[in-house]
Formats: sequence, structure tokens, C-alpha cells
Amino acid sequence: MKDFGGPAEPLSVSELNRRVKRIIEGRFPQVNLVAETSGVRLTPAGHLFFSLKDDQSEIRAVLWKDRVRKLTFDLEEGLEVIVRGALRVFQKRGTYQVEVQEIVPKGIGALQLAYKQLFARLEREGLFHPSQKKGLPRFPMKIGLVTSPTSAAIADMLRVLFRRAPRLKVLVAPVRVQGEGAANEIASAIRCLNRNVAQLDLLIVGRGGGSPEDLWAFNEEEVARAIFESQIPVVSAVGHEIDTTIADHVADRRAQTPTEAAEISVPDWNQILSELDQRKHSLRMAFQGRIVRDQDRLVALSQHPVLLRPLEGIQDRVQAVEELALDLRRGLGLARDRARGRLEVLESRPVLVRPLDGVAERLRDLERSSDRLNREAFLRIEKMRNRLEGLQGRLESLSPRSVIQRGYSLTTTQEGNVVMDASTLEEGQKVRTCLARGEFESRVETTQLSASKAAGALSDVDISAPGETP
Repeated sequence: MKDFGGPAEPLSVSELNRRVKRIIEGRFPQVNLVAETSGVRLTPAGHLFFSLKDDQSEIRAVLWKDRVRKLTFDLEEGLEVIVRGALRVFQKRGTYQVEVQEIVPKGIGALQLAYKQLFARLEREGLFHPSQKKGLPRFPMKIGLVTSPTSAAIADMLRVLFRRAPRLKVLVAPVRVQGEGAANEIASAIRCLNRNVAQLDLLIVGRGGGSPEDLWAFNEEEVARAIFESQIPVVSAVGHEIDTTIADHVADRRAQTPTEAAEISVPDWNQILSELDQRKHSLRMAFQGRIVRDQDRLVALSQHPVLLRPLEGIQDRVQAVEELALDLRRGLGLARDRARGRLEVLESRPVLVRPLDGVAERLRDLERSSDRLNREAFLRIEKMRNRLEGLQGRLESLSPRSVIQRGYSLTTTQEGNVVMDASTLEEGQKVRTCLARGEFESRVETTQLSASKAAGALSDVDISAPGETP
């Protein structure tokens, strides 16, 4: 074993860590730090592990779960805090950390920070949105009070409620309204009253004034969520006008004081009864006026002739109906007589006495007309046939084909133009000649004009078949 020259015996790691632990924990039994939180982590067991740092250094810290439960705010990343605690050495690893005993935000109270943090979170979730508010019943018959049974606030609320609505039924759920466990009692009472939702019309939740610490139970998340989940409309009545809690924002209606909560929860029955009496009087006067007007109208109607002498009008109508009936019978008789006379005239006409005589005569006329039309049509057709044959003969005599049949020929150019003048032809030009039987092509070698050209005679054209010399 190598000797390092020192007088002391070598130590084990565990012994060294024990000595360091005694020195550090004995030297720093309590430390107060100003730092910024970093790496905040909540373990499944409920402990908070995080780091405390400044711009140059960092040290680990722990907040055990029994102290975590007492935190009134959320320990967030980057939060400036003031910490009171003690240095503790983790002997097994040779590391040390701050065991936090108390931690508060720097520059702002812990309760104020907790309020802001919870308000922002619940607002993001929509617990304060107007669309979530339930309307208050107009005439509640049974109200539940969640408050302290020994406070002055409950006495004020009961006095106002029974003064405004003497027949109102009130169910009191006694709870603590401050101190540890008060928030849990308030939330439990709200949920318990909601189990009898069919028996209650409205809930009033609140207490009298006090310090922010006294009112803090109404800033707890469990109370806010119990109010939000309530199926019964909730009126918050916490503290005085200047006091505003999370419960006020979540409730369906906020009252500035418990007394005002009682006033806005129920209408003043005495005032309603007074208004009903006034309306009843107005209705009575209106009905009496209507009765008087109807009586006057009845008297006027009773003096009407139709009521004084009802049969007189009926007899007049009966007489008029009888006269109309007589006129109708006379009119029907005249119409019958006219119809009978017209029928006799029609019966005497020959066409009705001997109807077939006229038909036979018309048939004979029709046959004569048919024969005449046939003869005239035959003559016209023959005349038109003779004329057509004459025109056909003339047409055939003028046809070039007829001329060709008599020994003549017809000469045309390649384009189909008839050659009538030899001077229009050129040497070497091809022409086509049509005969009585067949046709042939030839080429012009020379052309000659006869002396009788001026008289319109045909020119002598010397032509030969293609490929032949004349």
C-alpha cells in the first residue's frame, strides 16, 4: 500500500461522506436564499424536486409532500422565490441539497400569486364565461344557504329573506367559512344540496367580510369547481363590496354583500301583492265598465223592432216567398207552352215527317255529280297527254342526238365545249367527236375556213386519229 506521507489513516468513502454531512449540516442548520426555480418536478408520491439558481450557480432543493399540501400557490418554472430551509447531505451519493421548510414568491404575496394562477387557469377552461351562467328563478320557494351557522351574515340573510318572502323555505348547510378544511366543507355542502336538486330552487353561498386570509376558502379550486358543477343556480355572497373571490366569478350571480344576495334572490312578496291588488282593482273596474256597456247595448237591442215584433218580419218574408213561387210557376207554364208549340212546328216539317225522301234525292244528285266529274277529269287528262306527246316530239327533233342519227357528228374540246368555229381550234389540240354509234378522239393538224363562213356554214376541219399522219 502506497504511503502518501500523511499521519492520518486512509478513510472509506462512507466515512468521508459522514464527516462531510456532520460538518455541512452542523455549519448550515438553516439557510435563507433568494433564487429562481428551475426543473420543477412533482413525483408520484407528492414530493416536489427542483433547483434553485442565480445567474452563476445552482443547487438542488426538495419540498416534502407534507409541506407541498400547505402551498397556496403553484410552484412554477422560473418563479423568483425566497426560501428558508436547511442543507442536507445525501450520504450515499455524496451530494447535498436544500430541504425547503418555507417558500414564498418574491415581491408578491403567496395568496395573491395563488389567486392569479388559479384565476388564469379557470378562465382558460371557460368557468367564467357568460354562456355558462344559469338564470335565477323568478319566484323561488325553497333556498339553500351554505354558510356559517353562527355568523352575522346568516342572521342578516334570514331576516331579509323572510321579510321579503314570509312563506319561503330555507335549508341551511352549516360549514366553516375560514381556516384549514373550510374549502372542503363548502364544496361538500354544495354537492350534497345538489343531490336534492328537485327540492331546491336556488343556492346562496357566502359569508361576511374579513381579511384576504379569512376569505381564502372561497378562492380554493375545489369550491370553484363545486359551484360550476352545481345544477342549482348559485348566488355568491362573500365579504363586502370591495372583496372579490374566485367563487364570485364562477357563480351564476354575484352579490356585493350577503344582504344584497338575499334581496336579489327573492322578490318582495308584499310589493308583488300590492301590485296584484292594483291590477285586481284595475280589472274589476274594467269588467264593471264592460258590464255597464253591455247592459246599455242589451237595452238598446231589446227596443229593436225585430225583437218587439219578431213575427212581423217573418210574415213579410213568407209573403214574398209565396209571390216568388207564383211567379216561378207562371214562368214555368209559359216556358212549357212555348216549348210545346215549337215542338209541334218541328214535327210538321217534311224532313221530320219523311226523313228518307230527302236523303234519296241527295244521293241521286251526288251520283250525277260524280259521273260528271269523272268525264271531265278523263277529258282533261287526254288533252294533257296529247299536248305532252307533241312537246316530246318537238323536243326530240331539236335534240343533238336526233341530228347525229341523221349522219351528222358533234365535236367538242377536252373541256366539253362544242366546236362551232374552226378558228377557235389550235394545232395539236385534242378534240372529241361523237357519232351516231360511238365516239373518238383526234388531234388538230390544220384548220381551213370555207368561203361560206360568213353565211354560218360549218368549217372543214382536217382531223386525223391520234398517232396518224393525214
